[in-house]
Amino acid sequence: MTTSTLSLAAAQKQTLRSAFGFIPRGLQLVQRAPKGLKPLATGMQSVKDKHHKGQINNGSLRSEPIAPYRVLQVEDNSENRFIVHRYLQKDYFYDAVDQGEHALDIVSSKAVDVIIMDINLGSGIDGIETACRIRENENNKHIAIVAVTANVSPDIKQKCFDAGMDAFLPKPFRKEQLTEAMNKAIKGRKNKNN
Repeated sequence: MTTSTLSLAAAQKQTLRSAFGFIPRGLQLVQRAPKGLKPLATGMQSVKDKHHKGQINNGSLRSEPIAPYRVLQVEDNSENRFIVHRYLQKDYFYDAVDQGEHALDIVSSKAVDVIIMDINLGSGIDGIETACRIRENENNKHIAIVAVTANVSPDIKQKCFDAGMDAFLPKPFRKEQLTEAMNKAIKGRKNKNN
């Protein structure tokens, strides 16, 4: 193993630690994509393994659900998308995009129940602006939105709720915290619409 490969693996581990507070067991950190991990045209990555019968569809990964909820994750970091996908793949329909503009396209063309919205999306519009645009359309009032960010300042939290988001989840988080926030957001959204 070369020095550059070692430093890349260390950087990847640090990214996972800072984003989630742990490194998932069995996660392979390598310079090139592991077997079964293929880049898509939108810059996203999808995961297919022997336990998952997913299909690539328009730059997204859809899982066969146990629960009826259709989840859209808006996240520019591929490692974060990978981890959330692993959390949700067995229990939900799951799509992921890496930009706010792509989320607006998905919401206008597919049924979505809940969105896991990163606030800092790198290029393009941020998560707060994306949520505002989603809420502008009356047809989207049923969609629950969970804000996900490492910035836990009261100002950012308030901006998320002002933009129409239903729950706030600070990074790092575990699977149980994510599903709890999703359920809270869905329940809160149903109460607002009644």
